[in-house]
Amino acid sequence: MIVETGRTTRYWDCCKQSCGWSDNVQGGNTNANSCTADGVNIVDKNAQSICNGGPSVTCNNYQPMVISNTLSYGFAAFSEQGSCCKCYELTFTNTAVAGKKMIVQVLI
Repeated sequence: MIVETGRTTRYWDCCKQSCGWSDNVQGGNTNANSCTADGVNIVDKNAQSICNGGPSVTCNNYQPMVISNTLSYGFAAFSEQGSCCKCYELTFTNTAVAGKKMIVQVLI
């Protein structure tokens, strides 16, 4: 197991996630679904992002989920090339969430 430290932030801009483009997904993984502006109905994987004038947004189901008092699942942005679809376990070390864990999949 590799242990590293880092900093987390939060945002939601509704644009099509970067892992929604097949060119950004490697290793045989399938690109993430994107939805129409309602956040529910899936659009063609090649549809342009709403942030560039197209119909494609991040789907509503890509929101964090509480599993227990100490564990959540979620999705994350990560700028390392080839990180699409990879999963990471985060352990928070300060503030009100210190000691809690979150398993995230890189989609943004």
